[in-house]
Amino acid sequence: MDIDSIYDYPIKIGLGVITGAIIGGRFSDLKSRKSSVYLSLLLTTVSLVLFLIPAPWFILIIFAFIIGSSAGWRNSAFSAVIGSIAKSFPEMDSTYYATCNSFTNIGSVLGLQLTSLLFTTLVGFPTFTIYAIIFVFMAILVNIGLILFKLINPKEYELDKE
Repeated sequence: MDIDSIYDYPIKIGLGVITGAIIGGRFSDLKSRKSSVYLSLLLTTVSLVLFLIPAPWFILIIFAFIIGSSAGWRNSAFSAVIGSIAKSFPEMDSTYYATCNSFTNIGSVLGLQLTSLLFTTLVGFPTFTIYAIIFVFMAILVNIGLILFKLINPKEYELDKE
């Protein structure tokens, strides 16, 4: 692998985020917000598990694009849900939306902290084992959001099919 190929990862992830946000946003707005959230989490889980496959760098770049797509889709799906619920509070819709995004950011920070703690705990293990454990751990963490999402009544955020 040459040094120039390393710089392809952020570009491919960024392109994936844009692609996923457009596709996920359209799906959320036209089909179903609930299905969009489930599909985004499924795509995220699959994309993280794909990194368990030892593959050449050019295949890993494709996996990076898929991870970016899943992040964009997940963000647009959750934003659609939050935006719909925020309409129920017209006097405070911006505050509600910002508060929900703050909880998302707290989850990201806690997830990064737990992942870095796991990295330091696994020092000494073979590199592939460390990364395999980390990616499985990340797949589990990202799906914790399902617990809280299941507590929300779909009537509050789902599209009106009339």
